[in-house]
Amino acid sequence: TLSRVEIQHDLAALENFFPENWSINCYRILQEAVTNALKHSGASRVVIATRRIDKNLEIEITDNGKGFSDAADAEGIG
Repeated sequence: TLSRVEIQHDLAALENFFPENWSINCYRILQEAVTNALKHSGASRVVIATRRIDKNLEIEITDNGKGFSDAADAEGIG
């Protein structure tokens, strides 16, 4: 639990997936996504799930926060 936010994770699919030092880039992507959820969503729970599908990696990050507007005039991508 961080800042009263529960973070659940299943990162097993990352094990030995990336060659050489590519895993640091994945770490930075995950870090940015979780940071955004903590800063902007008002969530009390963030879930990170990883899955291998054939030779691909799927990363899913969900939270129970307020979401974002999909209005055409909204700034950013959420």
